Amino acid sequence: MKRLVAGGMDKIFQITKCFRSGEKGKNHNVEFTMLEWYRKDADYFNLIDDAKKLLNYVCDKTKTDRIFSNWKILSLDDLWKDFTGKKLEDIPDAFDFDKTMVDKIEPGLNENHPIIITDFPAIFSPMCKTKNDDPYRAERLEIYFKNIELGNGCTEQIDKKIQIKRLLNEQIERRNMGKDVYPWPAEFVDSLDHMPPTAGMAIGIDRLVMILCDKEKIEDVITFTEK
Repeated sequence: MKRLVAGGMDKIFQITKCFRSGEKGKNHNVEFTMLEWYRKDADYFNLIDDAKKLLNYVCDKTKTDRIFSNWKILSLDDLWKDFTGKKLEDIPDAFDFDKTMVDKIEPGLNENHPIIITDFPAIFSPMCKTKNDDPYRAERLEIYFKNIELGNGCTEQIDKKIQIKRLLNEQIERRNMGKDVYPWPAEFVDSLDHMPPTAGMAIGIDRLVMILCDKEKIEDVITFTEK
């Protein structure tokens, strides 16, 4: 989809099936449905406006317009300090970052209104543009509702040299951790020569349906699930 933007398209989206091997739980299924969109000449603040308009529209059409109201925007730095008593810089690696998010941050987001978390560590956000006034933070956001991560978006990293370095580092880290190393995305990297400023976001359709239908498990809104 990013290559399409680089090829001249300005606003695109798709709704498609996604697969993540080994993910199975209350909010996870190996197969799930995702809405993803990109728009040129935009940043993650534009994505916040997009998400608000989209989710409010969906709620209005499904007669659940009170669910997505009283939006709250919080920085991850503030949340991290409030829930862990530490600074983000104290996290040693991506594993501890993800574990802390799941064990300490997300449980504290159990509020009956949407919360948008902004400005994630750039080191753990390899596809995202870093902030102009803070090279250690990325222009990245996540949307939560009652502990459930509903969406993830960012201002895209379009600097070719920076993106190549990050992709190479990711391959090294995965190899060192004994994980499968992703094939080199040559066509994507080449397209960065023509990539305009772009922002992109993805929202989990199944999780959105969970919220709208007030269901506790993702399998309650999926016809076929892996046992």
